[in-house]
Amino acid sequence: MLKKQIALPVLLLLSNVLFAGTRDSVQHRYFSFTYANDVFFGNDRYLTQQVDIAYSPGIRKNSNKQTIWQIQQQVFTPSDIFGDTIQKNDRPYAAILSLSLTQKKYFADKHLQLNYSAALGAIGPYAFGKQTQSSIHKAIDSRQPLGWDFQIRSAPFIQLQAGVEKEIVKHSAIALLISGKLNAGTVYNHADADLILHLHNNNSYFLLERNNNPMSYSLTLNSTIRYVAYNGTLQGSAVGSNNPYTIAASDISTIVLQQTVRIAGSYKRIGISLYATSLTKEFKTGTTHKWGALEFTYHF
Repeated sequence: MLKKQIALPVLLLLSNVLFAGTRDSVQHRYFSFTYANDVFFGNDRYLTQQVDIAYSPGIRKNSNKQTIWQIQQQVFTPSDIFGDTIQKNDRPYAAILSLSLTQKKYFADKHLQLNYSAALGAIGPYAFGKQTQSSIHKAIDSRQPLGWDFQIRSAPFIQLQAGVEKEIVKHSAIALLISGKLNAGTVYNHADADLILHLHNNNSYFLLERNNNPMSYSLTLNSTIRYVAYNGTLQGSAVGSNNPYTIAASDISTIVLQQTVRIAGSYKRIGISLYATSLTKEFKTGTTHKWGALEFTYHF
């Protein structure tokens, strides 16, 4: 009896959190799942896998704010994952597991959006990178990676990010945007500047401008230039130590370029997006890296 008395209020609370605004006019509420892997380009190195699970409780009528909760895992490896010694002059093994909260605020009269986010989690063994990669290799009957004993050691993952996106050209089917963001924390410290071209059929780049067209599609090209002050997946956490192997600050690329192409389509409640990303070398002895991603979205 006591369990029932406790369980009912908990279930009601969870229902209110997940489906807040159901009785009001709420739009753009969704769940999404994104899986990224460099195997799409025949690789198994660097950012070798990333998983994102996101939820947005939607945007209330006459509001310009959106909230997004996200769980993310990133897994990084050197070029040779079958060596059982430290791979000198290559990327160290690293993994990150985090929970983030993002707030977006859109200003229609200025065609501008402000984005803020905070993330908490861990870098190191508690991010379960070894277990994730080993399980996938076992499932596909592939050789097991051998170097995870030399991964970046455990440390808190604490990140803050602030950004702005501005539409400078707007047409019925074309939008050109510029954006900038700052990322600061225990692992990532960098500044980005982006140029974004968005082609669409009534599927605006900004979520709050989108209509209820049951079928939509878009093509987005995103070019990023990044100034890197610190990268904890290469150098170890800013608050950690005793790592078996890291890359010296003098060997880190301070300027990197990233290109991302996204093709998206949706019908009624279901959306699918395909991504292809290319990143220039992040350290002196590194090389350009490419990966792909597949995203599923359910709107309700």
